[in-house]
Amino acid sequence: MFICRIPTRSAATGERYFTHRLARSKRIGGKVRQVCLLNLGRHFSVEPKYWRTLCVRIEEIAYGQMSRVKNELPPAVALTAQRLAAQLLARQAEVPTLDGMLAGLGAPAGALVVMDAGIASQANI
Repeated sequence: MFICRIPTRSAATGERYFTHRLARSKRIGGKVRQVCLLNLGRHFSVEPKYWRTLCVRIEEIAYGQMSRVKNELPPAVALTAQRLAAQLLARQAEVPTLDGMLAGLGAPAGALVVMDAGIASQANI
């Protein structure tokens, strides 16, 4: 997990500015790609010297790990880590799960759903 600073331009005025993103590297189709986890916006106020430690703290909070860097962060940055970890967890909760998709198909609990070319059928086991 890392924070990237992306140059961009306003479509209306042509003004150049930077936006920040919380990203992760992921191998997709044999190539390494950056996957945006959260858009941190134009006014991300954490100093770049704390970015790496902030990312470590976000991972610790989000994935329930023991803290290695808690005392290394100023209080304002620690609060930012908690806020971003909560946003990351909330965003991951929005991703559809297999149970949610099965319920959407009207399949009863314990049903085996066979997907064939986008057509769903169900068989009770």
